[in-house]
Amino acid sequence: MNDRKKESSFIKDSYSIAPLIIGLLFALFAIGVSIYLGHLLTIEPIIKITDYVQILVLLSITGALVVSIWVQRKKENLDESDIYLKNSIDLINKAYSVLKKSDGTITNSRVSWVTAARLITRVESLAGNISLQSHKIIYESEHDFQRHQFYDLLKFNGKPIPAEFFCGVGYVSGSIGRSAYSTLSKSQGANWIPSKIVAVIYRFSTFPDHYEDPLNDSVKFTNRELGKLWLFNEIGVCDYITFREYFNYVSGVVYRFKGVDKAEKVDAPEIDNQMGSLSGVVDD
Repeated sequence: MNDRKKESSFIKDSYSIAPLIIGLLFALFAIGVSIYLGHLLTIEPIIKITDYVQILVLLSITGALVVSIWVQRKKENLDESDIYLKNSIDLINKAYSVLKKSDGTITNSRVSWVTAARLITRVESLAGNISLQSHKIIYESEHDFQRHQFYDLLKFNGKPIPAEFFCGVGYVSGSIGRSAYSTLSKSQGANWIPSKIVAVIYRFSTFPDHYEDPLNDSVKFTNRELGKLWLFNEIGVCDYITFREYFNYVSGVVYRFKGVDKAEKVDAPEIDNQMGSLSGVVDD
């Protein structure tokens, strides 16, 4: 997967610099022709000076035309990429609004879920045509935000959505069996939300396997930064950083770590007491 991604990126980068390479080659060709013609004028009167000037003018016009076409093409690519970006973000917002009811909770209307899934599928198609690198970064940033939005929306009373909810309008809380029957209709069939529709929505709200987290390049506070925070009376954040340096949890229990292998279990009062002596302490 990564090799294909690198190959695709290389191909796109090659296409993007192709006009520049062609322009440079043309410039070198024009310079070479000019030097050659100048050399001919100095050794033999093969061509007249007026002819020489006309050739140079023709080369200049041709060069200007090539540059103009290249600039126009770049502008068209920019405008096209911008359209794909804006429409992708707009469709994401529409998909979110389709799933969200007026009271802020998520709907289980089959039609709404199908519509939202279609919009998201369109988004993925449009986003694949975003060509400008800066636009790609903007889209990925928007997608990160929308993942958070969808993740919060895909909850039922603050908890993961129960199975019977997906049976659609008319479900019975706590029983998927009763919901399966209560959501059936002789005239319209079932209100059940199709599995692939659920997959589209949830897949959009989660991080893919190949996701490149921008936080991978982030680093912890340096001692100098913590010192500045302490001087500005940001003692709370400094103490929390110290807390995380000395304490961690395993299976719901907090431990204070001493060295690489040694750790001791601590309760809440012990943490407070120990933090009293650790406050402001940061290992180099």
